[in-house]
Amino acid sequence: MPFPTSLLGEYILTDHAAPAVILYEVTMALQALGWALITHAALKDHLGKSEKANLQIRKNGQYAFIAFGIYTFCGIIAIWFPLTIAIVTTLIWIFWLIHGINIKNEEVT
Repeated sequence: MPFPTSLLGEYILTDHAAPAVILYEVTMALQALGWALITHAALKDHLGKSEKANLQIRKNGQYAFIAFGIYTFCGIIAIWFPLTIAIVTTLIWIFWLIHGINIKNEEVT
């Protein structure tokens, strides 16, 4: 997401931070919606190799819908509090990073 990230980095500490943060949040919400649609298609077409894989795909779809809601909410709140929402979004990314590493470690063991 080079363009929204660049825009966010350029304008975050200016008076024009709100549009940059809103665009970033909208992009993130659309990305989450895309993941939700991908997981739905994978389950519909039985692309999971096992029941455990299908369960993980289902969980990822639920996470995608949760992320869609969070990013949509953050995009709306960014109208008034852009810097706060940028910080919240950074914390959300850290959460997803840690969560993804934990999932990967569960698969290995």
